[in-house]
Amino acid sequence: MARAAAALLALLPLAAAAAPATYRCEDGQVLTMTSTPFVAHVKRGEQQWQGQRVRESREAVYLGPQKSRLELRGSRLEWTAGGETARCRLVPQSIAAQNVYVPPSASAPAR
Repeated sequence: MARAAAALLALLPLAAAAAPATYRCEDGQVLTMTSTPFVAHVKRGEQQWQGQRVRESREAVYLGPQKSRLELRGSRLEWTAGGETARCRLVPQSIAAQNVYVPPSASAPAR
């Protein structure tokens, strides 16, 4: 009985985690994020990152080592790490395979 309870308790953090979300960044790279109410895990190419959620107004903000920061605003994600900032948009699961993000500056007509 105690073994079953211990196994169930070990699974609780997994139950609170959201399904991975896919974001397409302005540079074309794909970023994958999995989060709980307290922690975010991010993978972009070979980079992996983890941040703790902090209280901020309405946005979900996570802070990590060496002044790294992840901020979620609706379907937009901004990740700053190592002096670089990645701006990404959520890819809806139904079109994730064929979705290509076009930055607003690239889609504006030339004058």
